[in-house]
Amino acid sequence: MLHQWVRSLMVRPGFSDWASRSPWLGWLVRRRARQVLDLMSGFVYSQILLACEELDWLQALAIRPEREAELARLGALTDERARLLVDAAVAVGLLVRQGDLVRLSLTGQVIAHEPGLRALVRHHRMFYRDLSDPVGLLQASSPQTEMREFWSYVETRGRGGDHGVDPRAARYSELMTMTQSLVVSQVRAAVPLTGTRALLDLGGGQGRLVSELLAEHPGLRGAVFDLPGVVASAKARAEGLQDRSTGRLEWFSGDFFADPYPDGFDMVSLVRVLYDHPDDWVLRLLTRVCDYLRPLQGRLIVAEPMASQDPRDRMGAAYFGFYLLAMQGGRPRTAAELTNLLRQAGFRQVVARPTPLPVQCSVLEARL
Repeated sequence: MLHQWVRSLMVRPGFSDWASRSPWLGWLVRRRARQVLDLMSGFVYSQILLACEELDWLQALAIRPEREAELARLGALTDERARLLVDAAVAVGLLVRQGDLVRLSLTGQVIAHEPGLRALVRHHRMFYRDLSDPVGLLQASSPQTEMREFWSYVETRGRGGDHGVDPRAARYSELMTMTQSLVVSQVRAAVPLTGTRALLDLGGGQGRLVSELLAEHPGLRGAVFDLPGVVASAKARAEGLQDRSTGRLEWFSGDFFADPYPDGFDMVSLVRVLYDHPDDWVLRLLTRVCDYLRPLQGRLIVAEPMASQDPRDRMGAAYFGFYLLAMQGGRPRTAAELTNLLRQAGFRQVVARPTPLPVQCSVLEARL
């Protein structure tokens, strides 16, 4: 009742103006006003980050602090425009002024020194274009978006691996590889491989996860199963790598919704795969994996960003909800929702494996 009374007061005409001058209520009015303005300004904040990345300021400042004049020269900007962007980046916590020099904040350093994050920042330009008409995106039954064109595999799910090589595969596979470091360390920290003889990574792209696990576990057998275009791109890339695990990594091409899996693997991993697909397709895939693992009584690892039970969860409910809508993929799911789908597919034991950074990746282990 008290909460409702306060809310009714807040929306009365003239109340906010009066309360803002009150020593007891002023802080509440100012806080709400800032929240409203931040909601209106959020898109601008993201564009400030994008501008700093595309002008190569983050890369330059990762090496050493610079003067504004040097940043202006680097970005082909006037001194006035460079100062505007520096002021904006300082305001959103990306840069810091230090005398007459500009340096990266701690947040800026995290982004600048992680190639996967910087690749995602640039990738988001197409997502922002798709969001230029959010109502149209929500109302269209099958919106034609740049994201859907980029993540082209959503158009071919279930057709089998013999439908041909998608020339767009190398493009999205490269981005997946650059951003894989954001989740590989989480999976490695969360998943014990004791007793595992062979790991099959479904939708494993260019093999980053399997390669690192093979390097750590010399007795492990590892393989990647992905679409023909992805595997072709991955093999070409692997030929140029000098890695002690590369020669032990097997490649299999096909559609994991329709084509048979190679024999003899007692662990299967699905890393950033399930949230790309609707529930019926997820259940179809999990049922196939369950049937495949049954003879060896193997286990499945599911790793991806998961939605929170908290309705205020911005990453799950807001960001991933719209991102996956734009790519025409699936939806963010809570650990409980994924556990329910795993049990429907035939898995009897599902355990959440804690990760150091659950906002980047959470892990479920499912057994028969």
